[in-house]
Amino acid sequence: MSAEGDDQRLRILQFLLQNEGINLGGIIRGLQLGNHQAAHHLRILEDERRIWSRKDGRLLRYYTSAIHMQTPITQLPAPPLPQDPNSVLIQLLDRLARTPEGGAMGPPTQGQLALELGCSQQLISYHLKALTDGGLVIAVQDGVRKIWQVTPTGFNLLAENR
Repeated sequence: MSAEGDDQRLRILQFLLQNEGINLGGIIRGLQLGNHQAAHHLRILEDERRIWSRKDGRLLRYYTSAIHMQTPITQLPAPPLPQDPNSVLIQLLDRLARTPEGGAMGPPTQGQLALELGCSQQLISYHLKALTDGGLVIAVQDGVRKIWQVTPTGFNLLAENR
C-alpha cells in the first residue's frame, strides 16, 4: 500500500464521519476526486470493514463503522443535502419558502412545482422526501393534499446558500 493511498482513504473516512449516508456523487464533489479514484478507495475501505454501504433506491449510501450495519433504515442518519444553490433540491426549498401558500390558487401541487422548476413530478416527490427526511420541510395534511412548510432549519440552509 502506498502512503498516498492511505492518506486518501483517511481523507475519505474523515469526510464520511461528517457526512454519514452520502452517496458516491457527493463524495466525488465534496472531495474533488475522480469517479474511479473514489470507487477504488471506497472498495478498499469496505474490504477493510471501516465503512459499509446500503442501497437507497438507485443510490448507494456510505456509512462508517461507527454506525452498526444492522441499523434499521429509518434510524440511519439522513444523508447530507447539497449546498449547490442551483440544485433542484435547493430551488424547490427556495420556492416553498418564498410562497408557501401559492397565491390565489392555494398551495402548489407537485405537478405545479415540477412545471415551475422544469423537472418531473417524480423528481419533485423524491426531493420533497429528502427535504422532509432532512428536517427542512414538514408536510401538513389538508384533506387529500399536503401543504409543505419550510422549517427554521430549512430557512437557515437557504440563508447559508445566498
